[in-house]
Amino acid sequence: MKTLKFLLFILIVLTSCASNGYLLSGNGQDKKYLINYIDELQKENKVLKYPLVIVDGKPYRHDVELSSNKLPISKKDITYIRSLDWKSAKNIYGGAAKDGAIIISTRPIKEQIKELISANEKMLFLLNGKRVAVSDINDLNFDFIREIEIVKNKEMIKKYTSEDYDGVIILQLKN
Repeated sequence: MKTLKFLLFILIVLTSCASNGYLLSGNGQDKKYLINYIDELQKENKVLKYPLVIVDGKPYRHDVELSSNKLPISKKDITYIRSLDWKSAKNIYGGAAKDGAIIISTRPIKEQIKELISANEKMLFLLNGKRVAVSDINDLNFDFIREIEIVKNKEMIKKYTSEDYDGVIILQLKN
């Protein structure tokens, strides 16, 4: 009986530690925002057990950087969050993303877009699925942008154009 209780205790501890790697700084339910987000993605089979988390370009692996620390952000810091399935994530980020990836940005969308526009790369801009010029993007009210997706993988770019681009910036406006 003691052995069974001990094994049950160990199982509970290990289960709770496994998801704690995805805790955010902050209070209350906001701490579990990323855990809940990942749980939903797992139910939809979009990511597996331990997706790689990338915050502002910096990767956080569940078994390394997140093994004993929370992510250094809170829910209110997140301006953008997106998931990549394990196949796409592994192609982009390698073996560390074998379970998928969660891309998080804490920088304002306006700042991200301005940086992409100023880079010396040939980028295709799509706004709500339609091709737009850089000048149209510069004239946008960034408060109305709901989502931004940046595609840099050459194979993925081919889904949007047969022309030679370094990337595709996909913007979705709020309703």
